[in-house]
Parts: sequence; C-alpha cells; structure tokens
Amino acid sequence: MKAQSTLKPLFILVMFVVTFCTAQFSFSQQTLRGTIFDEDSKSRLAFASVYTKDSQPLIGATSDEKGNFSFPNLPIGKYTLVFSYTGYEQLVLPDIRVESGKEKIISAFMKESFEALDEIVIKRAPSKTKNINELSIVSTRRLSIKESSKYAASLADPARQAQNFAGVVNAGDDIFNDIVIRGNSPRGLLWRLDGIEIVNPNHFASAGGSGGAVSMLSSNVLSDSDFSSGAFSAEYGNALSGFFDLQFRKGNNQKHEKNASAGFLGLEFAAEGLLSKNSESSYLLNYRYSTLGLLNAIGH
Repeated sequence: MKAQSTLKPLFILVMFVVTFCTAQFSFSQQTLRGTIFDEDSKSRLAFASVYTKDSQPLIGATSDEKGNFSFPNLPIGKYTLVFSYTGYEQLVLPDIRVESGKEKIISAFMKESFEALDEIVIKRAPSKTKNINELSIVSTRRLSIKESSKYAASLADPARQAQNFAGVVNAGDDIFNDIVIRGNSPRGLLWRLDGIEIVNPNHFASAGGSGGAVSMLSSNVLSDSDFSSGAFSAEYGNALSGFFDLQFRKGNNQKHEKNASAGFLGLEFAAEGLLSKNSESSYLLNYRYSTLGLLNAIGH
C-alpha cells in the first residue's frame, strides 16, 4: 500500500511534464496558409511557388489545383513571403506575423507581367514603289511588269498578274484574263496607255469586254504601271470597278540591243537602242508571232 502511494505522485509529475512540453512545443509553432489569386480576374493560380525570404533554411511550398498553399508547423515569428508564377510579376509580402494560438491565413494577388518591347517604326515606302499617279493613293498599287513572270499563272500578262491581289479574281474562266474587282462586272475595268484611254488590249475578247485569252501588249515594251481596285481619282471617271494605267518604257539610249524569246504566248523579237549620239532619244521595236499561228502553220 505504501509503494502504490509513492508511485501515484510520480505518475502525476511525469504526466504534467509531458503535457507542459507538448504545450510549449505547440505554442512555438503554427500553420501559415493561404490562397493565390490573379489580381484582375480573381481566378485562382494553380502550382504557383511561394517561399519564406531570409529564413534559414528557406521554406517553400507550391499551390495546389485550387491555388491553396500551406506551411504547417512554421516557427513563431515574422516572415517575408515571395510568390512567383510564370507570366506574372514577382510578389513580395513583408511582415507576415505568425503567432501562437491561431493559424495565419492570407490571400495573395499576383499581377500579370507585360514585357516592354522596342518600338515599331513605320517608314514610308521607297520611291520605286510609289504610285505613278500621286492622286491615286487608296487601293492603288504600282506593278512592276518585269515581275509579272514571278506571279503564279500570270504568263507575263499584266491582267493575270493583277488577279493575285486582294479583292480581285478572274471571271470564272482561266482561259480568259477578265478580272472581277470586288464583285463588279469585268466590263467596269478601264484601260489606259500612256495617259490615253484605250479599248480592250487583248486578243479573242468578247464584244464590249475588257479581257481576252491573250494580251496584245508584250511585257518587253511596258514599264511600271498603276493598278487600282477602287477609290480612284476623278480623271478615271469612265471606270466603274477599277483601272489599269499602263506605261510604255523607253528604249536603251546608250547602245543597241536585240532580244529573242519563246514562251507560252509565242515567239518574240525585240530591238532597241539610241537614235542619235547627240541626243537621248531612243527607239524600241517588238514583234511577236503567236503560238496559235505556229500551230496553224504546222497543221497545214
């Protein structure tokens, strides 16, 4: 009976010490948790990184699918939290006090980052691409006839070259070069040559039409020209849908040159050169024998 009486106070003392140590341990640690949001949309940011700055060692965590993060058993004290997320500016929250007796719950709002890029400088187009007619600005493009062979299915034909531009299509038959501008009739196109209105400059054209199967004009004798698909000046008053303002080029005024070529449209022969050494005048001659003429000759 005496031994039992002695063990009872000892048991009480041990339990008191364990309880006291546990209480001291719980009072020295606490949970810090919270949620990370987008500052503008208030949507939750999943898998964002957060860590305690200037703590030894660094303590880090990652938000879950709902944007929640947690630091369990964090020592009591004052912390600075650093938040980082791809595409967002780094967020620093200083003086976060973790106290005993109550969990610390915070909300972090992160702002999307926008990188400042170098300015974009828009310069005026080089003079070589400037329209020949200075009054034709909107929907007018200067065409290099020499580049017509680089356009798909152009066959060195200015009208077929223009069919590659926005708002311009053919009339539904690839055999003819009639062009439809913004849904207008092909007959609404006006042709001009060196400032003079001309009739349809194409072979095998329909009555009153503006296109045909083969162009009468060789690219060897044409210079850069203007093509407009609308909003043209008053001098093109007879046009309804657009205009093609063609220009003849000048011959070589320094030496004589001859050229022969064969293509889809036929055989071509050209000659150019100076007329007089005392002036800058020149001549330019061009002759074309069509492919159909050759086939007709072979047939007979």
